[in-house]
Amino acid sequence: MWYVRLSLNISSNMNTIVAGLLLIFVAATTAANLPETFISCKKSDPKWIECLGDASIDAVRKLGKGLKAYKILPLDPLKISGISIGEAGGSVSVKQEYKNVEVHGLTKNLEKRNFNFDWDKLILSIEAYNPQVDFVGKYKVEGKVLLLPIRGSGDSNITMLNLITRVNLQFEKYTKNGEEYAKIKTFKVKFIPEKVHLIFKNLFDGDPVLAPPMEKFLDENSDILFKELQSSYETSFGLVFKQIGNELFSRVTLKEIFPE
Repeated sequence: MWYVRLSLNISSNMNTIVAGLLLIFVAATTAANLPETFISCKKSDPKWIECLGDASIDAVRKLGKGLKAYKILPLDPLKISGISIGEAGGSVSVKQEYKNVEVHGLTKNLEKRNFNFDWDKLILSIEAYNPQVDFVGKYKVEGKVLLLPIRGSGDSNITMLNLITRVNLQFEKYTKNGEEYAKIKTFKVKFIPEKVHLIFKNLFDGDPVLAPPMEKFLDENSDILFKELQSSYETSFGLVFKQIGNELFSRVTLKEIFPE
């Protein structure tokens, strides 16, 4: 079983807050605090759910480059200070540490495939498409891949092509200072890429005998290896966005998020 430890620089990195806000579609529903070009959705609208879905994608695209007037830094790339993933049993058991991570491609050519929000149960389901998402950062790994030892540190790039992302969130309400708020109880993410490329530079400290064969092996078996590591990445990003989202939701009341 994988364990995940996160290090998020939320207080000083406003674009991570914006990323969570957008991915959980809050920007779309709190348009009163954003420029008039942003779509606002009211619960009284018979097509409220459809409006939320369209407004969310619209907000993601518009905030991809940030909003200087509102002191909102660009969403793309999304910056994460660090992620640590513990090794697990199985054919791929690798302890992974990533620092100074940047996730590129979250907004470019983003498409909504499916969107549903059950207000009574407070369950949100989203399916979106990105042509390419790159997870770039400094890495350190140690463990085994299909019984082969692997270790190294340096630059890494995990590229997912034609990526379908499915997100399911469960919210719960609570009261603070007489006002009703929401927080994320669970945030589940599923990545379904058509193709994956795994690039880890400087394996085995750049050993000219050990590094090239492993780099070639990773490249030729990226899709298979990604499936083994997939659950750890999904758990990591679920925790990342849950933490970011709850940081935001603690500042905005339900009435502000979902105007009548």
